[in-house]
Amino acid sequence: MIGPLLAVALAAHPAADTAVARSYEAPERHPVIGLGLDAGVPSGAGATLLVQPLSWLRLHAGPGTNGAGFGIRGGATFLPARWFVRPTFTLEGGHFFEGDANKVAQNFANLPDFGEEMLRTFSYDFGSAQVGVEVGSHDGFFAYLRAGYSYLDARLGSFESKLDDGGDAVSVSADGPTMSSPIPSATLGVAFFL
Repeated sequence: MIGPLLAVALAAHPAADTAVARSYEAPERHPVIGLGLDAGVPSGAGATLLVQPLSWLRLHAGPGTNGAGFGIRGGATFLPARWFVRPTFTLEGGHFFEGDANKVAQNFANLPDFGEEMLRTFSYDFGSAQVGVEVGSHDGFFAYLRAGYSYLDARLGSFESKLDDGGDAVSVSADGPTMSSPIPSATLGVAFFL
């Protein structure tokens, strides 16, 4: 009985037909969980777990390495469009635990002994703001390139042992030097949603 009455009411009011149809449409589906791999400076290389609670917001976190030690990082990416090629804005931060950076440094330069001693306990924190571009499916596989600036707070250790040359007459105590500076940053990666 209600079915024929609803049909008569909808026939009399086409605007009501559209409103009723819209009310029964399935909500837009967007992916929720994904995985990614990326590498960059100063964020290192690592794997990330992606969570996309909204179609315009993606959160990520995971472990990484900078070649000297392990670290953790996380952030948020804002997606203003759902195009195949789309712009992004990412905020990210992380911490890399103490590690020996001598091998990494020796790949880029021949450092004197003083530098090598200090790099035995190297760690840093960073915060980045990057703009980028993603290419691929918004709901599936995509690749991305981001560039911007990071604020780096690095700490060098073994400074005290370098100042104290082993003589018994002098006792030296010192904290390791720190460096805080903005630096250029970039990240290249791939990801997919499950």
